[in-house]
Amino acid sequence: MAGKWADWIKSTALSHSIRDAVWLVPTSQAIHIVCVAIVLSSACMISFRLLGLMQLNRSVRQLAGSVIPWMFCCVAVLLVTGLVQTIAEPRRELLAGLYWTKMVMVLCVVGFTAWLAVTLRRKAPSWADTTGTRSPGAARVFAVVSLVLWAGIVICGRLIAYSYLLHS
Repeated sequence: MAGKWADWIKSTALSHSIRDAVWLVPTSQAIHIVCVAIVLSSACMISFRLLGLMQLNRSVRQLAGSVIPWMFCCVAVLLVTGLVQTIAEPRRELLAGLYWTKMVMVLCVVGFTAWLAVTLRRKAPSWADTTGTRSPGAARVFAVVSLVLWAGIVICGRLIAYSYLLHS
């Protein structure tokens, strides 16, 4: 089923146009990598603050308020650049199990991060508004889960090309 869908996408005029514009895919990949770096750095900053490893001079709420908007802007750009890459090479992406694993992890971590942002904005707990305080256990678990998911996303993203070579 995914193979037929990938073949249909590859046969579209849009897919041909993207592949024919020799600069488009490499530019998209470069922008994708920069945005991944920004998102991953931001996620690490928040997670490390929740774990009490850095930025103790800023409250969790302040830190999240300054980096989460960057994260979500970059996630939107990642959606566009990823779509360009998927349309350009649909079989490589859609037939790779790692692609779907990556997408599930992206949905999970973006949902968790949105939940954190809403929680901090609406009803920020007292620990989130003070500097130098230790975050509660649930926040530290969030931090570890976030770090693991982001690491998994990066690893899956890198391995998609190689897994496709194994199955092509």
